[in-house]
Amino acid sequence: MRSGQLPLFPETKKEYPPVVEFSLALEDGTNVRVVFEYFSPGLPHFNFYGNISETGYRSHFPIVESGIIEESEIKLMAREFAEEIRAEFLTETQRKIKRLCHGKMR
Repeated sequence: MRSGQLPLFPETKKEYPPVVEFSLALEDGTNVRVVFEYFSPGLPHFNFYGNISETGYRSHFPIVESGIIEESEIKLMAREFAEEIRAEFLTETQRKIKRLCHGKMR
């Protein structure tokens, strides 16, 4: 295995790469804390914390076809997923506000 690569299918929990934690500033300025880990063999898992959902938490299990996630790709993937999740949250929040305002106007 080349340096900088994480195995996607570790044989035992001992061989799983260490948990990676970091923060991201999204395009709209929202700060999100990210925890990346392997949930089980071959199943990478991102945990997102911050103003990204109603509960302040979202989870994402990406499908990775290559079998290997480069360490340098973890933050890039996390940013892409977090931006999508945040956009979904904002869209849903706007829908709820419109419903509430529309209901009060009647």
